[in-house]
Amino acid sequence: MLHEFLGMDKSNFSRWAKTNIEENEFYDEGKDWWGFVIVTNGNECRDYKFTTDFAKHLSMSSRSAKGKIARDYFVYVEDGAKKMLVQFQDMSPQLQYMIKVEQEQKRKAK
Repeated sequence: MLHEFLGMDKSNFSRWAKTNIEENEFYDEGKDWWGFVIVTNGNECRDYKFTTDFAKHLSMSSRSAKGKIARDYFVYVEDGAKKMLVQFQDMSPQLQYMIKVEQEQKRKAK
């Protein structure tokens, strides 16, 4: 859970979620985040699933050391993806086609 990773106080989760998720005017439920109910120790609790973009936003706005670690991780992953894209674009059209066919076959096999 992102809230726990960021080192936030568990007792403030409901207030944090309301302010940072549910009332966030820049991100939309059903597009950027999804709320659902889980049962923990016999109690119903609200939990959330985020898009990567929204998780990055929450991490960067946390203003904590752990938030910086999460931000650095997301930047590292994005930089790696950009490098892979550049390498792919530098390949011959034939090799690009072969890679795309292989990826499509793997996708269909799942």
